[in-house]
Amino acid sequence: MDEVEIEEVLDEEELVKEENNNNAEDEQQHLINYTTNLPVKATAQARCRERCNQPGLVELNEQKQFTSEARELTCLYATYLMGWTEEKTKQEKLAIAEAASTMVAYDLGYKKRVRKYGLEEWLK
Repeated sequence: MDEVEIEEVLDEEELVKEENNNNAEDEQQHLINYTTNLPVKATAQARCRERCNQPGLVELNEQKQFTSEARELTCLYATYLMGWTEEKTKQEKLAIAEAASTMVAYDLGYKKRVRKYGLEEWLK
C-alpha cells in the first residue's frame, strides 16, 4: 500500500467513527426526549402505571425523595445511557438530569419527579 491508499483508508475509518458517534448521540437524544415525557404525575393520579419493559403494573410508593439506590440508578442512566459528561453545557446537563430522574421516578413508582438539580451532586 502506498501513502495515498493509507490516507484513504484512514479517512474512511474516520468517517465511519464519526457516523457511529452521530448515531449514538441521536439515540441518546431520542431516549432523553422519550423519558422526559413519561407521564409520572398522570399515572400516579390514576393509580395505574404500566411497566415499560414487561407486562404488569408498577407498584406506586409514598416516598418523596429518592433512596440511595434510586440516586445511583439516576447517575447510571445519566452517564451511561444519556451521555452525561462534564463537557456538556449546563442546559444539556439539566435536560439529561431531568430525563434520568423522570425515568427512575417512573420505573420505581414515585408519584413525582425528584428535582433535577441533585444529579451533579450525586455524581461526586
